[in-house]
Amino acid sequence: MNYPYVTSWLITSLIGGLAEFIQFFIKPYRLGRLGDMYTDVLGASIFLTLLFTIKNGLRYRYLVLMIFGLSLLVLIKAYPIFEVTVDTWNIKRNFPQLSSFESPFEMSRFSGRVKAMDRVKLYATEGKYSLKVILDPGEYPGISMNYLQNDWRGYSNLSFDTFVEGNAPLEITVRVNDRKHNDEYTDRFNKSFQLLPGVNHINIDLKDIMKAPKGRVMDMAEITNICIFSYRLKEQRTVYFDNFRLKR
Repeated sequence: MNYPYVTSWLITSLIGGLAEFIQFFIKPYRLGRLGDMYTDVLGASIFLTLLFTIKNGLRYRYLVLMIFGLSLLVLIKAYPIFEVTVDTWNIKRNFPQLSSFESPFEMSRFSGRVKAMDRVKLYATEGKYSLKVILDPGEYPGISMNYLQNDWRGYSNLSFDTFVEGNAPLEITVRVNDRKHNDEYTDRFNKSFQLLPGVNHINIDLKDIMKAPKGRVMDMAEITNICIFSYRLKEQRTVYFDNFRLKR
């Protein structure tokens, strides 16, 4: 039993995990991530395995097994890169559809201040899936599409579909901005809609988006974000989104 190698691996893994744990308590300056801990453990595993192999001259079959195991760890770590690559290809292939939630990889395009956000087989208007969003009470609960095809030139409308649970209307605001956005409210497109219980179809003229920034024209070749949010929501609401698309 090669205790020094096992002990070194355990100590390295413990230190890496402790470092990430500490970072959870010193936000916003540092950010603890499980992925970073995995990288620490993976690096220690590769180094100690190579050192062990060089010093002990292991037989070929054992070396192959070690290389296979380490390669598997590397592939697991590289999965997010694979996910982004596939989804980037899907974004370009499906355009002018921006998102219909038929692929699980599409979830990486979205972020939000929400209680939950999941692909579900309910109230879909395109394909089998929609995005279920549970909005918690708060100042600006909502979702953002942060990765999308940027060039909207040649199209006339932005559309998407919603289904609102419950018996009361829900007011939302749609925000769109380009790469030049300066974080000012007047430098982006904002428009409010009242969603009724059940199915709603939202349609926005891209000319309104283009003319929205004060003192300039929106760069329709560099659209970078679509944000949909509620303002000062007083009770939890559930909304389903589907079929974000551009139309000519």
